[in-house]
Amino acid sequence: MAIDFPSAGLTVGQIFTSGALAWQWDGTKWTATGAAGRYIVGCYVPGVPTANQTLLYHRAAKPITLPTNLAGTLAGGGVAATGSTAIVLQQATAASPMTFSTVATITFAAAGTTGTMSTQAAINFAQGDVLRVRGPATADATFADFHLSLVGQET
Repeated sequence: MAIDFPSAGLTVGQIFTSGALAWQWDGTKWTATGAAGRYIVGCYVPGVPTANQTLLYHRAAKPITLPTNLAGTLAGGGVAATGSTAIVLQQATAASPMTFSTVATITFAAAGTTGTMSTQAAINFAQGDVLRVRGPATADATFADFHLSLVGQET
């Protein structure tokens, strides 16, 4: 649906609202305001990971929140695991970028290729904090081709 903003009676400084977004006219163009953007991080690691292999390092470019149980995140494997396989997500602050705490787990069931996410609560990252994704403590002999699309929200 197209809206002709000038004929709708809107002038500079007025706000048109649509769903969760607010649109504002700055005199030259309409811009979205009032809603946080998505923050998406993806990775693919070919082959069978080794024990405790680092699968991803990511330094947050802006403050973000990962929702409880990583809602919206997708994780998979190209080759199914032989046994239950746990991938951990860890966080380190910008002030101590090599001191990590486990904040979430992605578990692949035996013969599974789709991960199940688990967190205790939403996870907040300040700008500069580091996310590290680590492979299982004991490598699975067949689980391979790990891929992850991690979805957070800018805060």
